[in-house]
Amino acid sequence: MDEKQGNMFKAIKPHKITEEIIDQIKELIRTGELSPGDKLPPERELSRIFGVGRSSLREAISILDNMGLLEMRPRQGNFVRQVKSPDLRDPILRMVEEDASHILELYELRKDIELAAAGQAALRRTPKDLQDLAAALEQMEQSLERGEVVVADERLFHLGLARASKNYVRTHVLSVIFDISHDHFSLVYEKFIEDGSHLSEIYQQHKKIFEAVQDQNPIAAREAMHEHLSVVEKHGNIFA
Repeated sequence: MDEKQGNMFKAIKPHKITEEIIDQIKELIRTGELSPGDKLPPERELSRIFGVGRSSLREAISILDNMGLLEMRPRQGNFVRQVKSPDLRDPILRMVEEDASHILELYELRKDIELAAAGQAALRRTPKDLQDLAAALEQMEQSLERGEVVVADERLFHLGLARASKNYVRTHVLSVIFDISHDHFSLVYEKFIEDGSHLSEIYQQHKKIFEAVQDQNPIAAREAMHEHLSVVEKHGNIFA
């Protein structure tokens, strides 16, 4: 377990032990300190950090698993569940499959969410958020140097930004939008690859967003995000 995780949790008071464990882990997920896919420390270590018995810890983890917040993987450990929801995704996916024009409405919704995420991330980001965004930006730069525009790189950066905004629901909804529109935007980014002239521009736009978030400038962050999404919309012929 790294030092960050060791400082993340707090010892539990004797009363309402299970509830306090649940509340603390839920709050860490809500604020983004625990992100989807993160592995919790081993039970023995987590029991020591909380100052509770392993039976209380296991009960809390079981309840969080049933709530859909944690995933208990045999012989692997306990993980923050990936942000996916068939209840939200499937109805929207059916609408898009029945009428492709809904993908345009989905992009409009994505723009609304991303502008809000950029502004809030500038106000709420942590050093860990900046570290994650910088890593995503570096990965994107490496792909672009190979002449590629990878949708997974785009997703990694934008979901990192949503997590930095400290709004779990926003991150959840944006993740669903990416899932549904993946195939469509793979085709859109193929147009950028064929063109080639906008590859560097895409990277610079993301870098500009990152720098505004780093500088804690919400107005600049929103403006940079608007510029990026508008360029993708225009040159990718999303609404053509």
